[in-house]
Amino acid sequence: MKKNFILILVLTISPLVSLQSQEAEPILWGVDFHLWGISVHYAGDVGKNLYVGVEAGILPNKFDWVLLAGRYISKENTIWSSDKSEAHVNEIDQLVFGHVFTRWKPKFNWIEVEAGFRWSVYSRSGYGVDDLGLTRFLGIYSKQMVGLNRVKVGTQFSFGNMKGDYYPPERETVVIASLLFRYNFK
Repeated sequence: MKKNFILILVLTISPLVSLQSQEAEPILWGVDFHLWGISVHYAGDVGKNLYVGVEAGILPNKFDWVLLAGRYISKENTIWSSDKSEAHVNEIDQLVFGHVFTRWKPKFNWIEVEAGFRWSVYSRSGYGVDDLGLTRFLGIYSKQMVGLNRVKVGTQFSFGNMKGDYYPPERETVVIASLLFRYNFK
């Protein structure tokens, strides 16, 4: 029993030790898929398994979940809301977004963690919205990814404020969680 345990331990740890000696990739680039949406990211190595980069994307993520919002952004499944009186008619769809980020990617490539600044434009519906109802989001975000070398699945949490030109009339603090899939070319 003890010999089997030691053998399993050696077989599990030895690939990780050998991977730690590999050189870090000088650049990372790839594609994130968000059910309907898509984005492209590019980052350069700044040392110690850290990368700095940018990401740009279009179209909505239908796997998103508004966790915290006010009256004009809350949906029926929003957990923390100051006022859900219009939740049954509120709908938001991301149109375009941009990120500036820092990513930590260890050499064994099973996980990636990134955080940065986020700007996006949403189309929203609700009472009193007769057009696209463009609403801007400005805040910070974090992504946690896990998977194989090139293919990963993960979550994104966005924290910030949403405000339209005229609707919603005031700025709302929101937290949005979403599911995404990543393919890294490098």
